[in-house]
Amino acid sequence: MKLTFWGAARQVTGSMYLIELEDDYRILVDCGFDMEKGRKKVEEDEEAEHMGNIFPFEASMINVVILTHAHIDHSGNLPNLIREGFEGQIICTSATQTLTRLLLHDSAQLHQRRLKKIQGKQKKSKNKHTTDISEWYLPKHVDDTEEYFFPLQFNRRFQIIKGVWITLIPTGHLLGAANAFLEIEEHGTIKKILFSGDI
Repeated sequence: MKLTFWGAARQVTGSMYLIELEDDYRILVDCGFDMEKGRKKVEEDEEAEHMGNIFPFEASMINVVILTHAHIDHSGNLPNLIREGFEGQIICTSATQTLTRLLLHDSAQLHQRRLKKIQGKQKKSKNKHTTDISEWYLPKHVDDTEEYFFPLQFNRRFQIIKGVWITLIPTGHLLGAANAFLEIEEHGTIKKILFSGDI
């Protein structure tokens, strides 16, 4: 099992953790929008490797997403993940599903307004915009995301695939928020890992 921190490491935004199992099954825990991305410098080799991609991995290779809670820095890149080829399930509580849809629509409307503003400025000026809009999505992309949600009850041990179990444990961060407790069996040994969301 390999765990890679792709967000919320050395910062408090863009939560995204990738677990890769030995059989190439890939679990993404949270898929957050990185509020700091425009302000931080990306190392040249990493930028070259992932040029033109929103994610530092192939979205279509992710098998399942586990969402700890609805806040945009944990859920905000889900429409982009689906736009780039993700076809699995998004496991979360039903309250998180409902709140995430509301917050993503809110975010999409902001993107839409900003995009119209930029397009309006371009018509008046010959200069092209320099704003990175690759991560912006529209309300239709949020609607596409809705069909991927798989709501799970709190404190129910659920088998995702053979040898992988998830239990969503309630936490007081906001309505529907959960600690994601994973049990992963490899070579006869069960490894346990807990993702606490923001607690």
